[in-house]
Amino acid sequence: MRKVSIFGAVIGLMLTLAPDTQALGHDTRAGAVVGIVTTATGRPVPDAVVIVHGTTIAGRTITVRTQTNAEGKFGWRHFPAGRYVAGSSVDRLGAGRTQFGVRPGHLSRVHIVLQ
Repeated sequence: MRKVSIFGAVIGLMLTLAPDTQALGHDTRAGAVVGIVTTATGRPVPDAVVIVHGTTIAGRTITVRTQTNAEGKFGWRHFPAGRYVAGSSVDRLGAGRTQFGVRPGHLSRVHIVLQ
């Protein structure tokens, strides 16, 4: 019997639904990013705009924007390796940001807490 973890299934679904980042310059020095936006009490925030800004390992500055799904999740399948800051702000819920890095061939997890 084959076991499938719920976490693995969620990650798989997120990567399937996540927008591709062809405009960011798809190359072999990319990783994947999955994230969630929550309130300070841990409740997921649907439809929150997430803005990511940073510098790739090639020295290029990029800024991208996406929106969370109904479960407060977001992600990209191919995101350039580098160092970034992700932030979100939602009326009546607050704002939050966090720093993260992307390594080639690895999955980066991002958690933005609105306060």
